[in-house]
Amino acid sequence: QYWFLSNYSTYASVGNTCYVSCTLYQEFQNGIARKAVTNQFTQKVDGWMNQINACTRDEEKVKKIHDIIAQNTTYGEVEAPDGGRISYDQSTYSMVCLGKTVCAGYAGTFHMLANAAGLPTIMVTSTSHAWNDVLVHGYWYGVDVTWDDPINDRPGHAQHTYFLLSDN
Repeated sequence: QYWFLSNYSTYASVGNTCYVSCTLYQEFQNGIARKAVTNQFTQKVDGWMNQINACTRDEEKVKKIHDIIAQNTTYGEVEAPDGGRISYDQSTYSMVCLGKTVCAGYAGTFHMLANAAGLPTIMVTSTSHAWNDVLVHGYWYGVDVTWDDPINDRPGHAQHTYFLLSDN
């Protein structure tokens, strides 16, 4: 995961050559700052992976990933530190390090943790929302941690309404 890259990019073509430019969050253009936060990010993710890998069955791993994210995240936008238009709120960084994100951050973090646990997963996006599909015992199931986040109902407890749903 390149958590320090924003979801803002540019595309240009000149003749037969195409150029794609990714943008670093301004705060992490300095390598020393990026290294410090990388250590914080990695330490937190490694702790979560220890919990996830302690589970023996795939569906237990999926539930642990789902619950870790729901219990450690507040839904909401994160302002850009430079006051600009590029915000962290759709990134794994905002979820892992700041504990606040929107659906793309929930789905991106689920995707990262599931892949690290050896679970095939994809992010699914529409024009207004993001969630995941995960392969468990040969079948794809939908998982939407954003919609299962308890928000104000029972902080610290994940709901499971949108957990391991079939396409039906």
